[in-house]
Amino acid sequence: MKQLLILSGKGGTGKTTIASSFISLLKGQHKTCFADCDVDVPNLHLIFSEGQTMLSQKTCFGKRAVINQSLCTHCGLCEQHCRFGAMKNGVVNPYLCEGCGVCELVCPVGSGSEKAVHLAETSTGSYSVSATEYGVFSTASLKPGAGATGKTINMVKQNLSTYGENAEIAVIDGSPGIGCPIISSVAGVDLVLLVLEPSLSGLSDLTRILKTVRQLRVPAVACINRSDTAPQFTQDIYRYCAEHELMVLEEIPFDPLVIRAVNHNRPIVDYPNSPAAQRVTSLFSKTLEVLNTL
Repeated sequence: MKQLLILSGKGGTGKTTIASSFISLLKGQHKTCFADCDVDVPNLHLIFSEGQTMLSQKTCFGKRAVINQSLCTHCGLCEQHCRFGAMKNGVVNPYLCEGCGVCELVCPVGSGSEKAVHLAETSTGSYSVSATEYGVFSTASLKPGAGATGKTINMVKQNLSTYGENAEIAVIDGSPGIGCPIISSVAGVDLVLLVLEPSLSGLSDLTRILKTVRQLRVPAVACINRSDTAPQFTQDIYRYCAEHELMVLEEIPFDPLVIRAVNHNRPIVDYPNSPAAQRVTSLFSKTLEVLNTL
């Protein structure tokens, strides 16, 4: 199974718009599976929500402090030593607790699991797998303030491989940025498609995300979204890509129909008269050509 990951250096560049279009175009052509690895704010399910649930479980990748009020003497040591300010008047703030375990260490009451303050596993979110008309879909959603983003993304990809083992191509919608979620998303994929935007911040994002992907030794290609909104920056991106041997496969123009497609939770390729849809279709063909050479 060939895995294509779609990334950008920031949010709002059009990753999900392109990912959803690729998934739609693959229907009927190849056995496909797909995943949403933006587990902090997943949105691919808004377009591909229908399907039979194959797996639905909670994730418990984190630990938080728990106070046994029947044992607690309110000595205040846990509050005194908590560097995150998660303890106050014998109550734990779960959004501030990082599960470091200092409170359990300094607590003078009890021992082991019988301590007045101890760490316990907590639900950090949930993940699911469903069978849709477009293929197997794996996704997850973290609770606000929950950690373990990397572990959750690893689980999303493991589920994708397990339940979509017969697929020929996997399309993965990645997270924005260059941090831990990106590293987990990139691991094991065959090709990364970078979605760029013509702006000063877009050029800065390109330099960061390309450095990250190449540090992980994964081939990458690029496209420029809304390329006609700032032609000068588009040329700057072309110049940078040429200097760093990054192939730009396609330019996608600004198109108001994309807004309509987003508002109706539909891939832009559902609008064949859309200029953006025509370029995305061209990008799809060119990306598959590169993927098939790897």
